[in-house]
Amino acid sequence: MTNKNLIKSGNRTSSEIASLMDMWFVHYNDRINLRVASIHGMLWMQTHFESSHWETISSNEVSLSTSDAAMLLNDAQEAGLILSSVPAITISLNSKENSLK
Repeated sequence: MTNKNLIKSGNRTSSEIASLMDMWFVHYNDRINLRVASIHGMLWMQTHFESSHWETISSNEVSLSTSDAAMLLNDAQEAGLILSSVPAITISLNSKENSLK
C-alpha cells in the first residue's frame, strides 16, 4: 500500500485514527477481510458490486483472496478513499482495548 491515502498519526489516538478510515483490509490467514468504515467507503463499494451483495458488505462479511483485495485496494486508493491494511490481531487488540474503557 502506498502512503498517499494514509493518515499521519501525530498526537491522535488509535480510536481517532480508526474513525477517519473509509475501509480496512484486515489480513487473516491467506484471506483479506474487508471492513467498510464510512459512508464514503460504502457508497464507493456500491459502485463496484451488485445490490445483491450490499447487505454482505455492510455486515463486514466480505473475505477476499489477496490478489482480489490488492486490485480492490488499488482502485480504492485511486478513488481517494482513506484505507488501512492491518493484521487481524491488531483489530482484535484494539477492539478489546476499546471495550475496557
